[in-house]
Amino acid sequence: MSKKPEDKLSNKLKLQLVSWQLEGFGITGFHVPNEFVPKTNAARAWEAKEFIGCVKGAPDWVLRCGAGCLTVELKDAKSDAEAWRKCSEEQKEYAMRAWKAGEEHIVAWNVEAVAEAVRGLGWLGD
Repeated sequence: MSKKPEDKLSNKLKLQLVSWQLEGFGITGFHVPNEFVPKTNAARAWEAKEFIGCVKGAPDWVLRCGAGCLTVELKDAKSDAEAWRKCSEEQKEYAMRAWKAGEEHIVAWNVEAVAEAVRGLGWLGD
């Protein structure tokens, strides 16, 4: 099975999450399975996904620690600016709504950026 660069990046984040858990940090998380490629009638397929709660532009990951939450959009890029440019309009709109609501949300192009955000939230005891 061929894996896209963003899939490989997501796998690295999954492994980092497992590492944090093994180190005793109370961080949990999951990948949001919002992507799909319907075999027929994309509009109808998306309508069914929206009906059950899928949101266009939803982040790739939701990380939790205690009462805190960090949502993460992952992009295969070489910089923060390039990662933001690679976001779809729906992803940019989601980010703006999240920030306006006071949500911790990042667009990251590597696991180090996610780790920096997690440290900034105090989830690693730093």
